[in-house]
Amino acid sequence: MLWWVYLAFSMPLAVFMFFRQNRPGRLGGPISISKALWLYWTISVWFFLIPLALTSGDWPYACWWGWGFLSASFWLRGVLEIYMLFISKNWTPKIGISHDLLTLAGVIISYGLFWRSLYFAAWWIQLFSLGLVISLCIETWYAWAFLQLVRERTKGKEGIWYATKDDPKFLFILKVTTFFNTLLYAVTITFIGQWL
Repeated sequence: MLWWVYLAFSMPLAVFMFFRQNRPGRLGGPISISKALWLYWTISVWFFLIPLALTSGDWPYACWWGWGFLSASFWLRGVLEIYMLFISKNWTPKIGISHDLLTLAGVIISYGLFWRSLYFAAWWIQLFSLGLVISLCIETWYAWAFLQLVRERTKGKEGIWYATKDDPKFLFILKVTTFFNTLLYAVTITFIGQWL
């Protein structure tokens, strides 16, 4: 299945990118293991797992609209964010926070409009749907907490994009990241196990 092909390709690539990002002088600065795992989860689930699931399963309307809105929203953001990080170099956490809140609102509205389809869905579909809401909430908090620590220093050639374990000011964010990584990976593995 395509999901297993994705994992076989993406896992070695993620390990390579982690070590590459932690070389001296990399744009965005070094990244911790927990933030790399968070980034891998968001890309894997929001960008790939959701579209693969929606094109190969019979899902409740709440999932079609809620999951679909989330994935489409982040695909659009992904294009914009890559441009603003690597070319114009003017991405800020405020943009991310605004997008996260808009996406969260869209997902919750979608769930609300079709709540009966989600209410009668299998428990693992409900769990994954809740996990997506949690992931958006925590992504919003990450961006807000990062903003408090780095302010506008995400811009330019010396921009800081990632939390590193070598800087004590990021330690609380990294502890929170590790907790939610554990939770969301468990939810996702459960979902994939039940679905496949």
